[in-house]
Amino acid sequence: MLIYEVNLSVNSEIAADYAQFLKHHIPEVVQVGGFTKADWFERRASDEGLSNTEGRTLWTIHYHVASREALDRYLREHAPKMRAEAVDRFGDRFQATRRILEKRADR
Repeated sequence: MLIYEVNLSVNSEIAADYAQFLKHHIPEVVQVGGFTKADWFERRASDEGLSNTEGRTLWTIHYHVASREALDRYLREHAPKMRAEAVDRFGDRFQATRRILEKRADR
């Protein structure tokens, strides 16, 4: 099992609109084969020692993925279009970083 993590920093002026976008986007991602669920978290800059986040809303989405093959297929076949939808709608008023977390086999 993998976690595909997306960390978002959203201009607070558009946070409500972006949240509405995510309410549709997250289920669309989960419907792609190989995804089992998603969890949406709020983050506090102070918890992470971050500065320069005034006027920003911080969120993290954890997408649970059954296999690396399923994630690779999503990244190749679906992610470019889905990412472009956010950029087309919100431009540079948000930033997204991503990482992949693999559960250790010996645990």
